[in-house]
Amino acid sequence: MGSFSTGIGLVSGLNSASIIEQILQNQGRGRYRLQARIAMLQEQQAAMLGINSRLLSLQTAAQSLGGSMTFGATSAQSSLPGVLTALTGEGALPGSWSCVVSQLAAHHQVRSTGHASADGALGLESFSISLDGGGTLMRDIDLAQLNGGLGVDRGSIELTVGTTTTIVDMSDVVTLDDVMERLRNSGAAITVAGSDQGLRITSDDGDAIAVRSLADATTAEDLGLTADGSTGVLAGDAIVTLGADTLLSSLNDGLGVLFRDGTPDLRITTSDGIVHDITIPSDAATLGQVLQAIETGTGGSVQASIDVDGIRIRLSDALGGNAPIVEATAGNSQAVIDLGLNVASGAGSFLRSDRLISGHHDVLLRHLNGGSGVSLSSSCTITDRNGTSGTLSLSGQFETVNDVIDSFNERLSNQGVSAHFELNAVGNGLCLVDETGSTGADLSAVGSLADALGFADSRSDDRIEGSDVQRQTVSRSTMLTSLNGGHGVGAGSFMIRDATGASSQVTIGASVATVDDVLELINSKGLSIEAKLNASSDGIELVSTASESASNLALRVESTTGTSASDLRLLGEAEDVFGSGARIDGGSTLQLDIDAESSLQDIVDQLASSGSGVTASLVNTGSGSAPWHLVLQSDAAGTSSRFIVDARRTDGTTLDLTTTVEGADAIAWLGDDPAD
Repeated sequence: MGSFSTGIGLVSGLNSASIIEQILQNQGRGRYRLQARIAMLQEQQAAMLGINSRLLSLQTAAQSLGGSMTFGATSAQSSLPGVLTALTGEGALPGSWSCVVSQLAAHHQVRSTGHASADGALGLESFSISLDGGGTLMRDIDLAQLNGGLGVDRGSIELTVGTTTTIVDMSDVVTLDDVMERLRNSGAAITVAGSDQGLRITSDDGDAIAVRSLADATTAEDLGLTADGSTGVLAGDAIVTLGADTLLSSLNDGLGVLFRDGTPDLRITTSDGIVHDITIPSDAATLGQVLQAIETGTGGSVQASIDVDGIRIRLSDALGGNAPIVEATAGNSQAVIDLGLNVASGAGSFLRSDRLISGHHDVLLRHLNGGSGVSLSSSCTITDRNGTSGTLSLSGQFETVNDVIDSFNERLSNQGVSAHFELNAVGNGLCLVDETGSTGADLSAVGSLADALGFADSRSDDRIEGSDVQRQTVSRSTMLTSLNGGHGVGAGSFMIRDATGASSQVTIGASVATVDDVLELINSKGLSIEAKLNASSDGIELVSTASESASNLALRVESTTGTSASDLRLLGEAEDVFGSGARIDGGSTLQLDIDAESSLQDIVDQLASSGSGVTASLVNTGSGSAPWHLVLQSDAAGTSSRFIVDARRTDGTTLDLTTTVEGADAIAWLGDDPAD
């Protein structure tokens, strides 16, 4: 008979592992289907993202098709890249363009007379270099600024002196100095000089003078030279004048006018008692835009125009009452000064501003002494070498340096004093010259006026070389791009640590365009300092305002990134923790540590370590008893690279320096004919 047995688990003899695996597979079939579905969806998603990316690229490409630069993109190539380079921008027209390059940019360079040794004592008491164009009192004027900003139509003129006629080509002149040089080199028997607002031609032989334009040009008319010259003197018409097209940047000897965004710039009270806050548009570039803003801002109650003399503006009350009252605003205290409207009152129903432009080779008196001007109540006494004395004062309408020189010379002559004033040898101050030929008394100038104008002295020779009158060269509206000999101020950051130990970082970026922007930015940091123009107004200075008890460290500026701190000349540390030395002066006048024993080599060594942008070297000509020459040259090129060297000896004379190359901008004319 048969039998059977039963068992559980492994002892059953069945393949339990396989059975379990099959059971799990059967139970996971739903999960597998879901995983496969997810994978398929992920593949679809990736495909859709790829399509979306391609559509976005297509959209971007399509948008670029609507831009003017897509089909209008251009590039420029110069046939002489070593002379002229060119870049193109939006709107450039394809084609070949001719340029006449008449002048390359030049580095300013001066050279001393010969000296026997590079190490010999020079007998100096001071040596300074004024950078960024220098503080010269002989400012040239671009032709584009003449005639109220309308400029000059360049062409040829016919100059007739007596019976002799000369053709003078003015097609490529740029400044008034260029015009005067072209006339002087014409071969005509004339003397050419600048007057207050125009030119003056004098015949050497007293013959009649006549000037007319040739072809279709109006050059003679635009230069004011069609005036009557039948007496042998042609006093040109006024061409240095204001107009609606006058650039604001050309006013105030190039210092411009300060306007601020987000705040009224002027406050005008009209005769009906209504107060008008005037906001000048932030993009205003011309005087005409300012005058229009004043009329619009007062609702027509004030008529703003150029005064009849062409050198100031006039505000008239349209209501027939008293002259408008113009005041500064809380947000802008400078605009009323820059527009010359900070005067007490007008005459009748109109108000005339201070003079806003000076003449050729002239500057406004109020910009001397760092912008503080000269007191009109001061006076002085001048004594020539015969012992004859006369008194001078500014009790009159004096607005420019040449006004003062002309008036002083006339008054000295009327008082029998044989002396006259002219610009000093450096061109940054006045010089008193004795005319007696006597060796008796000392030539002297004593008094507050002589002090203010820098010629107070007493000498037993025929000249008193007046000191630097510190013409203001930087204002709050000065563009940063114009500083450092035209190199400008680079972007970057710097850290300021005040005397209390607190610090803050200042970043100079694209939005910081003017000196005012820099000052406002630094003063907003909440440090115990004041950022302002320095005393000579040739740069920025930082002054500690911390109390003595709170002052523990010297004010310090350290560069973080870029070159902005060094470009502003603010790198370094104040001399003192507290007091008058607790400041950092970023002025553009470099004072060397010089005494009577200093030599040419000492000057070279100091300039080499100054980082001033002026390179000094010694040249030995190899012949003669005085072969050593000091040569100074600006690192930059252009008119803004010009500098003034004021080197004074202990005997009152100056170190003899000659300008060998004058810093000049490049001049290039578009087209074959500069007159076009």
